[in-house]
Amino acid sequence: MCGIAGIVSLNGQPVTAPDVRRLTDALRHRGPDGTGVWLSGSGSVGLGHTRLAILDLSAAAAQPMCSTDDRYVLVFNGEIYNFVELAELLKQHGSTFRSRSDTEVLLEGYRHWGLQLFDRLNGMWAIALHDTLTGETLLCRDRFGVKPLYVYHQPQQLLMFASEASAIDRWCGGRLTPDRDYLQTVGRRGTGDRSCFREVSSLAAGHLLQISAAGAVRTTAWYQMKLHPTAGTLTEQAEQFRELLVDACRLRLRSDVPVATCLSGGIDSGSIVAVLHHGVPSERGFSGFNHRSFNAAFPGTTQDETAAARQLATACGVQLDCHVINCPQPAELELALQACDGPMPCMAFYPIWSLYRHIRSQGIKVTLDGMGPDEYLGGYYIGGAALQGAWESGSPRYLLDLWRTYSALYTHSPTQANRDLQTVVRGILSRTRRRLLNLPIAVRPWDAGPVGAALQQSGTLDNTLDRCLWDQVFGSPLPYLLHQYDRCSMANGVESRFPFMDYRLIELSFSLALNSRVGGGFTKRILRTAMAGILPDNIRLNRRKTGFNSPFGDWLRGPLRTWVGDIAGSAAFRESDCFDGARLQRQIHAGLQQADAELNEWDIWMPLHLTWWRLNKSVSVL
Repeated sequence: MCGIAGIVSLNGQPVTAPDVRRLTDALRHRGPDGTGVWLSGSGSVGLGHTRLAILDLSAAAAQPMCSTDDRYVLVFNGEIYNFVELAELLKQHGSTFRSRSDTEVLLEGYRHWGLQLFDRLNGMWAIALHDTLTGETLLCRDRFGVKPLYVYHQPQQLLMFASEASAIDRWCGGRLTPDRDYLQTVGRRGTGDRSCFREVSSLAAGHLLQISAAGAVRTTAWYQMKLHPTAGTLTEQAEQFRELLVDACRLRLRSDVPVATCLSGGIDSGSIVAVLHHGVPSERGFSGFNHRSFNAAFPGTTQDETAAARQLATACGVQLDCHVINCPQPAELELALQACDGPMPCMAFYPIWSLYRHIRSQGIKVTLDGMGPDEYLGGYYIGGAALQGAWESGSPRYLLDLWRTYSALYTHSPTQANRDLQTVVRGILSRTRRRLLNLPIAVRPWDAGPVGAALQQSGTLDNTLDRCLWDQVFGSPLPYLLHQYDRCSMANGVESRFPFMDYRLIELSFSLALNSRVGGGFTKRILRTAMAGILPDNIRLNRRKTGFNSPFGDWLRGPLRTWVGDIAGSAAFRESDCFDGARLQRQIHAGLQQADAELNEWDIWMPLHLTWWRLNKSVSVL
């Protein structure tokens, strides 16, 4: 787990070591354990790396790394969890290894399999690989975009890449242009291959970018999701899901430093801790799970799940460290803001950043976290899409089931579910009427993108609920949540690993019938069934969803009142071209003065963070 950077000259101008080092130094927080720079013999390519040492802590695993024949040079951010199995396969083909690192397995794997290597990888990665023989440079990003990779391309001049967009902006002297459209939509809908800067793109998940020796740049999708046969009954499907989850956890315990977990008290992180306790065989040669878990506590608020986390930790013999999240003073908040690599749509990033900061202070560099199931197993409120999809499935009983399921999710869910049901019924009646009158029925086009092309052609994504779950994984909110967790953990030198993001679990989930994912009165049904007898029922069968966030209104009216007032009262806020600053000024002023006035986080936080960011975007992460 690291930071990677590089510059490829497209006009014959040599790349210098100071240029690459300056770009790489902006990523030192991602890799505090070492740094390295490599230049090609022709001077046309420079690669940089900052290291967070997790596997093979010796200098033999340092990057940039050259292959045994010196043809390929690699910098890599992430982890290849099945590197042990791949190394054994490669040894059968004559490969030898100088280190015990997944980086060297990547190099040897590419030497042997070429681009077909990526289909064999189980992990998270952003890779840059240069071929000294052909002069080609290759960038590749993992299937779901867990690890970031940003590209700045000036045709006929240079192509630059880095793990964070802000590193490129700082290299350019802070002159890059904020992307207004991206900043207005982040967190609300998918932003594809865009970044917070117009001039910088994000290499899309499951894609690779190839730069020829002549400077031609081509981007293609290397990953298309595959569906698999599934067992017939829910019980059999759950057994298959559980076996994959156990193996996903096993692979992610491969580390030469101790591995801890985050534990919120909910079903996702709780399932990981319970699986580690009940079912994961230990592997010789790795540090493995150290039986420590970390919890973000919000005493006296509805966000606090400490009691459930303590109960599970006791049952599983885990030492639980509860880190109390208090409202930060402005100076501490700004440290977290600097780490975000662009504005965040809500303030949940601060508790995440604070928790990882605490985890690193306890000497921990690797955690397992529960990211993923909410998006692909329907854990958030998606009542409208769920009810529409249930109707399209042809089962009124399933429609009633999902109405009850999403009515139970939050305190306010019954009202919202009733509204959504009325909307769906009105739509059904309208379409029925138009059919009876032989009138055309409008169908909105929908694009699954390259990753879902095969599924779309097979008709698998015809259902509205299926498409909604797909959008949550590849559009929003999962991509920005992965961004959030990556920046907050890596700012503190911690690698966060996500067992539920194992591609085998996600492909299995999309292979299942909808009522195996959401149904029987439950979101995440397949997971809850799989955890029977492993996870305590008070957690496994809890229908309520507790969001991970901060007590936003209390904080803004408390220690952050002056900081918020100064930003909202500034000319930059009032005259912003991204939002109605004058209206929001009045709203924030009223909210700060009156305890019962509404401070809507999704209306207010992004403009505050955006204004601060535009004034401070060239500040280095501390």
